[in-house]
Amino acid sequence: MIALRTFWTACTDVFEELFLVIAANVLWCLVAVPLPYLALMFAQRQLYFGMIICALLAPIPFAFASGGLSTLARRFVDGKATPWRMMLSGVPINWRQRLVVMYIWAGVLYTCLVNIWFYSNQTAFAYSYFIAFFFVDVALLWFTLLAFLLPVHEILGNAPVGKIFRNALGLMFSVAAPALIMLVIGSALFVFASVFEIVMIFFFGMFMALWGTRLTDLAIARLQDRLAIEANPTEETGERRTAGQVRPK
Repeated sequence: MIALRTFWTACTDVFEELFLVIAANVLWCLVAVPLPYLALMFAQRQLYFGMIICALLAPIPFAFASGGLSTLARRFVDGKATPWRMMLSGVPINWRQRLVVMYIWAGVLYTCLVNIWFYSNQTAFAYSYFIAFFFVDVALLWFTLLAFLLPVHEILGNAPVGKIFRNALGLMFSVAAPALIMLVIGSALFVFASVFEIVMIFFFGMFMALWGTRLTDLAIARLQDRLAIEANPTEETGERRTAGQVRPK
């Protein structure tokens, strides 16, 4: 199973680079988590002005912190030496593009969350819960896209934003079943990490970045294999290269 194989490989990556993974994940938590956490706290207390401010600002630190994790994950997966300074040197790479990508992603997610809240409170409307459930599905799909979006942006760099989203969506749907398994396992890990906060602080963000990078590379390798077969239909395909060995530039 592709998803479980890449999951296990990501676990191996974490074990092999344990101290660097912990340090990077702690930095990610310190930068990326506080504003979303505050927005959630404000929402629970119905302090909507503070919630909106935190939600509007949250993509900025999240883009920088997650960009740094993506750079580290790419070097881990490529087998390159990863010195300690790489934890910070990957942050400013293509930072403007990262902000744009993250704000677009966050904008769609916020739209889904607002619609979920609105329709789940429209009890007089017969189909409100079905519409709310639809937006829940879209939000979950959009969360799954993030696992492909960050590695694809790491590969494409300053490519047009539309191309980055289009390629990330294409890769996600090309491995739809493994992506669904990633969603289920990733959601369970998120709940577990939320209960046992030490997992969130030390491992969760970096592990998901590694798993997403591994699965993205495997999706690219499968797509290249398929294109090669279509270009040479008479070629013997019995000895196919191991999926995941392609390292896109």
